[in-house]
Amino acid sequence: MKKIHSVIALLIATGLLLAIPSANATQKWQDIHASTTITNNSYAAGVCKPALSDWRKKNCSSKTCTARWNGQWRNTTDSSIFSSKSYALCGSHMLERSSWREQPLSSRSLTREESKNACKYNNKTVTNGWQYDDVCRDKLDMNTGNLGHVTIIDSIDDANTQEIIKGLKGEASSKKLADGRYIFVLRKYANDPDKLGLVLRRYDRNIIQPTGQVCKNDKYSYADNIRKTVSKGNPGHVRHSQLNGGWNPVYSAGELWVKNGQIIVVSNESGHFKPTKASLDAVKETLDYLSVPTQNIHFYDFEKDKEALETYKKQCAGGKIQGWDECL
Repeated sequence: MKKIHSVIALLIATGLLLAIPSANATQKWQDIHASTTITNNSYAAGVCKPALSDWRKKNCSSKTCTARWNGQWRNTTDSSIFSSKSYALCGSHMLERSSWREQPLSSRSLTREESKNACKYNNKTVTNGWQYDDVCRDKLDMNTGNLGHVTIIDSIDDANTQEIIKGLKGEASSKKLADGRYIFVLRKYANDPDKLGLVLRRYDRNIIQPTGQVCKNDKYSYADNIRKTVSKGNPGHVRHSQLNGGWNPVYSAGELWVKNGQIIVVSNESGHFKPTKASLDAVKETLDYLSVPTQNIHFYDFEKDKEALETYKKQCAGGKIQGWDECL
């Protein structure tokens, strides 16, 4: 016998206790438990995992839900849920994605000259202008793993990611993000439809302020990009398509700002994908899923909130330029 409840008090993930926020319309926290008494983790593997698999078949497809069975068990007595009976629970963490909309590569036709010089990528002739810039004109490296200064959150199970998440939650962490400006994508993986990846990289373009002050970010540049582009007069910054490992649709893309190791602003500014403001809901729900507090994060639309975003764009990272800490 199985019972499914929409709220649980704690998620146990590889020994790390994560506080669980309230559920909303697009996010579900599920407990699955069996009438059989579970006495140890080994036995749980035989009871809980099939129970979770069965639940998923009935309630969501792999394309709309992310589920991580953490291989743990716990006993609980909760009169409001279990009528004072004690059950052994199999912890399951669910993020429903059925309301999310994929954000495809922005449409841009090739010019006549570009059409003459269009190259092939993966045996297909390039027909999109953004893709043309990346691989025909600039011949960029599209392997995310080569870019450097990249932070990837695509699991809740490994120790490295748990340290990153602790930092984002404001806790002591050996992987706390440095303060400053980042670009990001919330991507999917073709070979694993359950898997999400929140991929961040330090912003790498120098910004000249109206005062003539220069915010130097070029120490985060990717040398291969610079070598292939700048001498030809083309921009050498790392692009969202490179963070995405190509031009497949994303769930969101844009920029974010970090202060004291925590995210304070997220925007949907991406020329390649031009994601909607609604795509930022997917970012918020992903952070909620990771138990990262979002109540103090500003989610800004690139088009409608330009003035608010300028407050952050005019500042340089790390407090090295006067005004960053004062303004934020």
